[in-house]
Amino acid sequence: MDKKWIPVLASIFGVDLLTGRSTESPIETTNVALAPALAPSRLIPVVGHVKAGPDGFLEEMQYPVGHGEGFVEYWVKDQSAYAVRVKGDSMHPRYRAGEFIVVTPGIEALPGRDVVVKLADGHKLLKQLNWIRDDEIQLLSINNGYAPMTISKDEIESIHRVAGSVPPDAFIPA
Repeated sequence: MDKKWIPVLASIFGVDLLTGRSTESPIETTNVALAPALAPSRLIPVVGHVKAGPDGFLEEMQYPVGHGEGFVEYWVKDQSAYAVRVKGDSMHPRYRAGEFIVVTPGIEALPGRDVVVKLADGHKLLKQLNWIRDDEIQLLSINNGYAPMTISKDEIESIHRVAGSVPPDAFIPA
């Protein structure tokens, strides 16, 4: 074949001779969609610690919203998000002592998700929300050494969803 026909054929088939790429508008033939963009990371205030042991209570240091003993960086859109340090083993191995959990009170907590539950008596629990029925909820510990807790909705002030965890070395002192 005579080489003079190569540019003609490249033009007919819409191929750039230098790059080998199409010069035509590509026809989309994929079933893959672009992933949604992540929220930019930001500093989340650490406002207390969770005693994830036999009593399973959370102690807050009573910092105002947006302030704390330090910060962890996390990708979350909820502007009221806060973090707490894990102590104890009721939620082990999902959360280990010394790690931080990031809590998003502005996002609805659904069964199967980890939650921080604030009770009317002021106690706060880090557990997994098992179910919500009529006037009760059931909470589980990840560690099978702890029995499920069934609590009346009348005893609950709030249920906040846990977004995820952050390793201890991610702590940024205030």
